[in-house]
Amino acid sequence: MIFNSVIGQNTNGKWILKDVDLGNEKKGYPGFQLLEINNDNVDIYTDFSLKEKATTLKMNNGDFLNHNNERSSKYEIVNENHIKWFINGKSNDKDAVFECDFYRLEPTITTLKKEDIKK
Repeated sequence: MIFNSVIGQNTNGKWILKDVDLGNEKKGYPGFQLLEINNDNVDIYTDFSLKEKATTLKMNNGDFLNHNNERSSKYEIVNENHIKWFINGKSNDKDAVFECDFYRLEPTITTLKKEDIKK
C-alpha cells in the first residue's frame, strides 16, 4: 500500500472535483475533472470518457510538480476522502488562489447484477 508522505494517508484512487472557490468566496463548478492517483503520480482527466489525460503531475510534500519537477501548485489532504488543490490564477483581473475540492470516489456496493445495471 502506498501512502502520501505528507501525513501518511493512502491517496491512491480516483478523486472527482466537486466545486471550486473562484477566488471571490463563491463556489462554482467548472466542469468534469478527475484525478487518478497512483504512487504519488497524478493523472488528470477533463473528459468523462477518461480516454486522454490532460496532464500528469507528481505529489511531493504538499506540492504538485510538473513534468520538469517544478512546483506548479499546492495541495492539502483535508481528510482521507477530501483533497484541496490550490491553483494561482486571476479573478476579475486580480490575483487569486482557486481552491478546488476533490473527493474520493468509492466503488458502488449493490446487490444488482451487471445485466440489471445496464438496463
